[in-house]
Amino acid sequence: MIGVLRAVLGALAMLALTPAFAAAQPERAVAVTIDDLPFAHGGQGCTEDGARTFTAEFLAMLSREGVPAVGFANPGRGCGEGPADPRLLEAWLDAGFELGSHSNTHPDINDIGLVAYEADVVAAESVLRPMLERRGGRLVWYRHPYLRTGATEQIRGGMARFLAGRGYRVAPVTFDNSEWIYAAVYARALARGDAAEARRIGEAYVEHMREITAFFEARSNAILGREPPQVLLIHANLLNRDWFPKVKAMLASRGYRFVSLEEATRDPAYAKPDILVGRYGMSWILRWGLLDGAPVVREPDPPAWVDALYRAGGAPRPTVAPAAK
Repeated sequence: MIGVLRAVLGALAMLALTPAFAAAQPERAVAVTIDDLPFAHGGQGCTEDGARTFTAEFLAMLSREGVPAVGFANPGRGCGEGPADPRLLEAWLDAGFELGSHSNTHPDINDIGLVAYEADVVAAESVLRPMLERRGGRLVWYRHPYLRTGATEQIRGGMARFLAGRGYRVAPVTFDNSEWIYAAVYARALARGDAAEARRIGEAYVEHMREITAFFEARSNAILGREPPQVLLIHANLLNRDWFPKVKAMLASRGYRFVSLEEATRDPAYAKPDILVGRYGMSWILRWGLLDGAPVVREPDPPAWVDALYRAGGAPRPTVAPAAK
């Protein structure tokens, strides 16, 4: 019996080396996008000196990891009441990374209305366009704050026309997640000097991202019949400064290669229309499912203990729709 088992295992090992078997495995790719530059504020303190130190550390980490990334900037959100120090954003370009707009002050389009929202987008351009043009580039990508694209057809359609008229491409997200919850409680643990708690949170964060990845792989196959190149959303925060390398290793272990946002969005899936009209944002995979009436299934939430830590910080979780952020 042992001899038979060894023969079977040997045959399977040889099969794994054959071209036909290799062709049957999904070719996986992911683009990394990083929101809320220069410094995500949620759950962590912010000083001008701290922001400079953080930016240098975060960029050093990304450079070591060798991952192409697009950073999405809020030039109007600095430490305190003033705008961000533009030198912090220029550091991203000097380090070889792309920059896109995430609006000027990160408003919710459904709260302030289309006219005010458009003015906020234009305000960000006054900082970002010259910065890019001085380096021979141009402002191409736009990422909606909260992934919210409009609670009414009037808002959604008006914003889409406004962005297209100004030459933007909307940056989609497929690997949506609850990283911001982990980031807040991680920053609090660091502030308390609780290294053990911070490590526990970091390890739970990597596991959450593994669950998110598996979930959207499955939804991709259910909705599209295949896995397109994915787009990961994370933020510029202390959590990712310390734990993104582990997230990257997890993705690599699942067969992902890391590509630019431009390369990822060449896939035909990204030409599908976005018909979502609603108060909340969600992954583009779930949006594509709306085209064929697929059910909107909410991605995995953090475990109860992480959620409890977040609530204990004094900032309750925002109200979300049952199946979407």
